[in-house]
Amino acid sequence: MSCIIELENVYVHYGKTLALEDVNLKINQKEFLGIIGPNGGGKTTLLKVLTGLIKPNRGSVKICGKNLSDTKGFIGYVPQFNSFDNTYPISVNDVVRMGRLTKKSNNDLEIINAALNTVEIYNLRKEQIGNLSGGQKQRVLIARALASEPKVLLLDEPTASIDTKTGTSVYELLNKLNETATIILVSHDIGAISKYVKKIACLNKKLLYHDSKEITKEMLESAYQCPVDLIAHGVPHRVLEHHHNH
Repeated sequence: MSCIIELENVYVHYGKTLALEDVNLKINQKEFLGIIGPNGGGKTTLLKVLTGLIKPNRGSVKICGKNLSDTKGFIGYVPQFNSFDNTYPISVNDVVRMGRLTKKSNNDLEIINAALNTVEIYNLRKEQIGNLSGGQKQRVLIARALASEPKVLLLDEPTASIDTKTGTSVYELLNKLNETATIILVSHDIGAISKYVKKIACLNKKLLYHDSKEITKEMLESAYQCPVDLIAHGVPHRVLEHHHNH
């Protein structure tokens, strides 16, 4: 299985503030990686580095062995939608159509409809997006990303503003999409993502990643800088090392 994403010694600064420190990461095709970590730990910054929205101060980013400038359309990005303007008069169809802006072709309509069908909201295509539920909006944003026919799908807290049941349906959709696409999502919800992702990393400026689904006590204490039992409460034991409550 070939490597699709490779970050080497990536540093990002916002002025004098260090956001990412010496991040190294290799991800293969059809991987499903969950990244957890505290607020302000650099999770969103890392996604923006992968999309090219933020240029690292140091280090290299390769997608499919190419520089980011040569990989337009390779990455589909699903941002957080909790600041979405519900009064903005735009239909579901027009939001998803935005995903074709960098890849216009004669079969745009077919691709847009396929994306809407994949996330099961084709029947809502004429609705104004502000009228939709949180889970439906999330699916619209995923469809917009899919419309660019990406090789990699990045998601920033995809279930942060929706209820647990709806969040589960979004994760199940991502599982289905993972059959053909590489997926990276960031989340604060360790318990939820541990059930669905294949591998987990912890990020707090530095990235802690063992190329596995295991979350060790050391990873959590380093990422969150507090005792692990405060973090691990309620997390399925199968993603943690054995401990005395097992």
